[in-house]
Amino acid sequence: DALPICLAKEPAGLLQVALRPPEDPELAVTLSNLGILRRAQGDLEEAGRFLREALTLRRRALGDRHPRTAQALSNLGAVLNAQGRFGEAEPLLREALDIRRHTLDRAHPEVASSLHNLATTLQTQGDLAAAEPLYREVLAIRKERQGEDHPSNALAFHNLGRLLLDLGRNDEAEALLRKALEIRRRSYGEEHVYVAQSLHQMARMYLASGDRDEAEALFRRTLEMLQKLLSQEHPFVSHPLLELAGLEMEKGDLMAAETGFRKALAIRRRALPSGHWETAVAAGRLGECLLRQGRLAEAGPLLADSHATLAATFRPADPRVREARLRLAGLQTARAWLFRPRP
Repeated sequence: DALPICLAKEPAGLLQVALRPPEDPELAVTLSNLGILRRAQGDLEEAGRFLREALTLRRRALGDRHPRTAQALSNLGAVLNAQGRFGEAEPLLREALDIRRHTLDRAHPEVASSLHNLATTLQTQGDLAAAEPLYREVLAIRKERQGEDHPSNALAFHNLGRLLLDLGRNDEAEALLRKALEIRRRSYGEEHVYVAQSLHQMARMYLASGDRDEAEALFRRTLEMLQKLLSQEHPFVSHPLLELAGLEMEKGDLMAAETGFRKALAIRRRALPSGHWETAVAAGRLGECLLRQGRLAEAGPLLADSHATLAATFRPADPRVREARLRLAGLQTARAWLFRPRP
């Protein structure tokens, strides 16, 4: 539920927070705007503080069932989700959706927004079956209100396609991902962050289908585009870096893989809160690469920390936890072989 914000107005916004009395209804608006701005800047901790205070003011002034309270719930829930704090995010997002379903039209854009936010949280947690009908409802609402090819529909096609790819339903996923890419290219041109995100998912689709050469070419195109449009250090850049490093590792070029994994891990450590699950994923991939090189002492702490974070974040059956557990088992096997009794 992003609001339009001008970066140049941030000092004025902070001054308004300092000067407005707590009962001023515009204080919640200012706090919300600052929270959304901080989120866009990557400062999730401060974003959460602003948005939590905005929610408190909304509840106090408007009650628990007002649409603006739902907006405050949704904004805070989205930040908590970005922090990996799913247990806190999910109930807020469910409450926001419930308010909007009861106070707004069935096909209202804010209902679609709440459905999207909740589906994203469920998907990130690995509950793909629960996320799928929500994404499908979002897409149905968007089509009903705006037709098939509206630019804002691309995200709905993209998200449902990404989910189906995670479920292994590649043929269904491909049609949706191609539709999203087509809309985005037509709406934004060849070089845009949204186009890069679509290319990344197309690359994942090719990889899942066994076409590694096409996947690698698209991952490289995605990386180049994101580095050009954003920066070398933007967290989005870490995603194609990890994928390309993984392909290098599978080809046996462990030094090139190590370089890519280290870059991705460094970006995530700088950009994400301490203990974030995406940082743990990058640490685990680097640890695996070092393990394959026989550098057990370096791999050990990375693999142990990765497993601890992922096991604390997701359910035991989650694929990310299983992979981390297998990497730790591989480390233990390598240590046992290295220190085996010699005749």
